[in-house]
Amino acid sequence: MLKKFIALMLVCMVCITAFTACSNKKEVSGDTADGYVPQKDMEITIWNTAGTDYAAKSLNKNIVEDWLVEKSRVKVKNVYGNDGGQWDSKLSKLVAGNNLPEIVVCGSYQGPAHFSKLNALEKVWELTPELLQKYAPDVWKRVPQEYWDAIMVDGKILGIPFENQIMPQTQPEATEEELATICDLHDVVYNDISISGPQTLYIRDDILKMFYPEAKTYDELVAILEEKGTPIGDEILDVPIDSTEEYIDFMYDIKDLNLKENGKTIYPFGYFGSDNWCALAWLGADMYGYKNHYYTGTWNSITEKIEIPLAHDLIKEAARTQNKMLAEKVIDPESMACTTAQALEKITNGQYAIAPINGVGTLTEINDALKKKGKTYRYRPFYTQVPALKGYGAFKEQQLWNSSMCILKTATEEEMHQILNWINIQFTDEYESVRYWGPEEAGLYEVGEDGKRHFKDERFTKYFLEDDYSALSPEETLGLGGPVNAGYNMGGLFGINGTYYSKWEPKVHLNYTSYTPTVNSGFKFAADSVHTQNVALYPPCQGWSSVYTDIPEVVAFWAERDQWENDFKIAMAAPVDEFDEKWDKAVKDLNEIADIKAMEDKMTEIAKPIAESLKVQ
Repeated sequence: MLKKFIALMLVCMVCITAFTACSNKKEVSGDTADGYVPQKDMEITIWNTAGTDYAAKSLNKNIVEDWLVEKSRVKVKNVYGNDGGQWDSKLSKLVAGNNLPEIVVCGSYQGPAHFSKLNALEKVWELTPELLQKYAPDVWKRVPQEYWDAIMVDGKILGIPFENQIMPQTQPEATEEELATICDLHDVVYNDISISGPQTLYIRDDILKMFYPEAKTYDELVAILEEKGTPIGDEILDVPIDSTEEYIDFMYDIKDLNLKENGKTIYPFGYFGSDNWCALAWLGADMYGYKNHYYTGTWNSITEKIEIPLAHDLIKEAARTQNKMLAEKVIDPESMACTTAQALEKITNGQYAIAPINGVGTLTEINDALKKKGKTYRYRPFYTQVPALKGYGAFKEQQLWNSSMCILKTATEEEMHQILNWINIQFTDEYESVRYWGPEEAGLYEVGEDGKRHFKDERFTKYFLEDDYSALSPEETLGLGGPVNAGYNMGGLFGINGTYYSKWEPKVHLNYTSYTPTVNSGFKFAADSVHTQNVALYPPCQGWSSVYTDIPEVVAFWAERDQWENDFKIAMAAPVDEFDEKWDKAVKDLNEIADIKAMEDKMTEIAKPIAESLKVQ
C-alpha cells in the first residue's frame, strides 16, 4: 500500500497549480439504446462543506445555467454551508433531522475523510467503474486513474474529484500550445514571501503610506502591472517589515493613531468569524514566519517529520500574541464571533487597516465596493519579509484535485444516475465551450477569418479578455465564465468543472496573455524571481490528504474538529491571565480526542518514504 502511495505521488507531479431532499421525488429512467437521456426534471440541494459559511449567488439571467438545466434536466435549488460551525456538527444535525441533501461537496483538496464517515453511516452511493463508465463516461476518461486510486475509501470509489490539475488527460481537447498558455496565465508560483493566494492579507494603502510614504498605492501597482505586462510581485516588496517584532509593533502603531471611519473605530485587524483558521493559519503564520504551514498539519524539513503544530509551542505563542491583541483591541474583539456578512460590511466600510479579504470576497470586489462608496483609498497586498522559522520554509505540496463531491442516498438509484449525467455534462468540451462563449444559438460570438471566436459585443471583449470589469455588470455577463470575479457560479447556484481553466477560456483561445491585479495573476512573483528559487517539494502533510484516510487518529481528529476548534477559540478570547490555563486544557482535551503523538508518528511513517523519493527527482 505504501509503495502505491509513493508511486501515486510521483506520477501526479505533472502540473501543480493552482442538500435537503428534492421536493418532488420521482423515479426516472434514462437508459436508451443511444445512451443515457434524462426523462424527468429534477431539483437537487448541495451541501458545501468548505469553510463554515457558504453564500450562494445566482443571476437573474444565466444562459450557461439555462443550457445545463435543459440538457441535464437537473436544477440546483439550494446550496448551504456549515452554518458557522464545522462539517461534523452540521452532519449530526442533518442526520438527526433526516434532512440530508443529494450532494456533499468538499473543498481544499479534501474528500476521502468525509466520504468515509458518510459511508460508515451508509448514506453515500458507491460509484463503481462500470457505473461511471455508463453514466459519466467523460468524467471517467478525464480523471486520471491515480486520482481514482487516491480517492477510494476501503477500495470503493465514493466520490468524484473535480477542479483537477491541468494536464493532457484532464484537458484532452487542448493542444500543447493551449496547455502552455493555461499554465503561463494561471500557474501558482510558489515563493518565500507571500502566504498562499487565498490567504493573502491586504492593507489599506492610505494607512500604509502614513508609515511608509514610499509604499505604492493599489492604483500605482495596477499602473506598473499595465506598463510591464508581467507579474510584479517583486514591486510589492515595499513594506520594510522584516521581523515578528516589527510586525507586531506596526499593528500597535496603527492602533495608536486612533483612526475613525464614518465615526467608527478603525482596527489594525479583524477576523471574518469562522474557526481559528484566519487567526492561526493567516495572521499568525504571516506574523511569526510559518507561512502556509497549517496548524492542522505540516512537514518539518529539519526533523523530517509530520507535525500537528496546534499541539506545539509555536502556535501557542502566535495565539498568545493575538489573545493580548484582542484584549487591547488591536484586533477587533467582535470579529471573533462575526458572520461573513458582518465581516464583509466592516471591510467595505474600511474598518480594518489590515484585512483578510479573501475570507469574504475578492480584492476586485472589495475595491469596486470602495470605489462606489466614493472612498479614495483601496486595499493592496500586504507582503512582509518576516523570515521563515527553521523547518518552516517555503514549500509546495503535492496535490491532486482541488474539490470533490459525493452523491448521497437521499437520491434514489435512478436519480443518482441522472446526477451522474449532470456531472458528466460539466466535464465535456461542449460544456466548457458554452461556459465561456455561451450556446451557439445565443449568438454572442462570431468566427473570424483567423478561425477564432470573437465576441460581437465589445463590452464582452473588454470584460472577459481585457479584464475591464467595469465594462459589464454581473447581470450583463449572462453567466459566462462564472463570473467568478463577481462571486457567481457558472452553473447557477452551484456549478462544477473538471479543471479550473480550459482551452475555451477567451485568453487561451485567442492566445492573449494578460494579467489581472490579483495575487495569483499580476501580483504574483515571476517564475524567475529570486523569491521563487528556494521552494522545497513536500510530501502530503495535511491530515485531510487521502494517504492518511486509514489512520484512526486522523479520522478522530477531523470527526471532532468542531469541539477542539471551539476549545482553542475560547482560549484565544479568554482574559490574558487565563490564556495559559485554557490553552493547555484545550491541548489536553485534543489529545483525549486523538493521540497527537501517535497521529504524527503514523503520518510520518507514510510521508517519510515519499519525501525520500522526492529528493532524487
